[in-house]
Amino acid sequence: TPAPLAEARPAPANPREVAEALASDLATRKFDQAWARLDDEFQKGFSAQKLGDQFDPMSADLGAFKQVIVTREEEGPGGAKKIFVTCEYERAGLPLMVVVDQSLRVSGLRPVTPKREQLQQAAREFVELMAASQWAKLVERFDGTMRKALTEEKLAAIVGQLKSERGEFRQILSMRSKRGYVDVDHAFEKSNAVIRVAFDQQLRVNGLHFREGWNTPGYVTPKSFTEKEVQIGTEKLPLPATLTVPSGKGPFPAVVLVHGSGPNDRDESSGPNKIFKDLAWGLASRGVAVLRFEKRTEQYRGKLQDEDIPTAKEESIDDTVTAVDLLLKTANIDPRRIIVAGHSLGAELAPRIAQADPRVHAIVLLAGPTRSEGQIKLDQTRYLVGPWGVSKEEAEKLIREAEQIAARLDSPDLKPDEVVDGIAGQYWLDLRDHAGKLVAPQLKIPILVLQGERDYLVTMVDFEGWKKALQGKPNATFKSYPGLNHHFMFGKGPSVPKEYEELNHVPEQVVEDIAAWVRSH
Repeated sequence: TPAPLAEARPAPANPREVAEALASDLATRKFDQAWARLDDEFQKGFSAQKLGDQFDPMSADLGAFKQVIVTREEEGPGGAKKIFVTCEYERAGLPLMVVVDQSLRVSGLRPVTPKREQLQQAAREFVELMAASQWAKLVERFDGTMRKALTEEKLAAIVGQLKSERGEFRQILSMRSKRGYVDVDHAFEKSNAVIRVAFDQQLRVNGLHFREGWNTPGYVTPKSFTEKEVQIGTEKLPLPATLTVPSGKGPFPAVVLVHGSGPNDRDESSGPNKIFKDLAWGLASRGVAVLRFEKRTEQYRGKLQDEDIPTAKEESIDDTVTAVDLLLKTANIDPRRIIVAGHSLGAELAPRIAQADPRVHAIVLLAGPTRSEGQIKLDQTRYLVGPWGVSKEEAEKLIREAEQIAARLDSPDLKPDEVVDGIAGQYWLDLRDHAGKLVAPQLKIPILVLQGERDYLVTMVDFEGWKKALQGKPNATFKSYPGLNHHFMFGKGPSVPKEYEELNHVPEQVVEDIAAWVRSH
């Protein structure tokens, strides 16, 4: 007698069931079946083999698969549904986001990365265990590859060497997370170090690195100022900030530091370097108070809605105005000498901030762009294909793509809802229509324009653009520095991206120049 046929599983009847079925297919390694659930566009970019190649490493070492749980649903683009599921295994869960269109085909799929708070909490716990020499508990947090590469004995030896050079663990100074890793700035007995802890989607440690941390520059006198934690921003989106005030009665001139593009912390950290902390401590050592704050896109990374940052006004300008508000209410601050100092994008926005807030007495522009957004994108790509070390064919492809993006960014018919380079046209149009080089000539207040001559992101072409825009303006002062890069740090030869990962400081001369200019105005 023939064996009875297995009962056919009914076809999914709604987006939730589609997501459950897809996740189950992936977890049970039925990649052909999972691939068949993808929509036509998705299938063009993914074979069943490729689907398996990407999923297998994520689920390795998790143990036996148990079940799929749907955790929540959200509305997606064009009537699609975002279904969040967790593939539960013996040792941990693997969270996924599945986008299901109206025809019940899968149009999007990605692992759900841990939130910043989760990453930083996991990193804090890991470093605290390290400080307590809890080697067995540390290794328990490793993924399979790390367990094989780094035994308890090896880990103890590495940390022992670190302590022999720097002394005992003292305290965590700050943390910042990006792309699945956390850089923990840690104070040791003798000097500081950065401990980089990398995590997978299940918050298992899959990377661990130690490197030199930010240490106080020689031109800083720590006993000559004090710092306190304050808050700026809006009621909906408050922002932590640090106010550095010189010792003494005052009143002191005060500088608000405005970040460059992208998510930035209050120190404008890059690798082990902290541009804004160098400036804050250096200026405060010379009688100038400084307020620096977490940028909105950093503090609320992954949580902002489109209406929270449609343009640079909401992204930076509005928050800077609240920083000015705070300074005007602070004892020992001279309300007649509030200065806004912007770096990169922040420098381009500084004239707009001064235009929006007449309480701003002066502005400092550090590496501010004057070229169009499209030209900047294209010029940077042409420069970077060399340091990136890509093939000639790949370089040509990248440049062609940059040319296409540049053409749209600078197009006279760019639409507000057109997405270019991952950002809505509304944002680009706002920068174009209110470019700093157009606003600055209208200002009567003192303007200081500074530029590093080795900068490939904002170049001497931009510096000359400021000179042209402010030609004949007695309120404008210009200075460029040989050997300095975009972060106003010294190097030799052509500037390359990897130098931003090498410990450095803003030179004393830059700090002295800003302090002297502020005091004289």
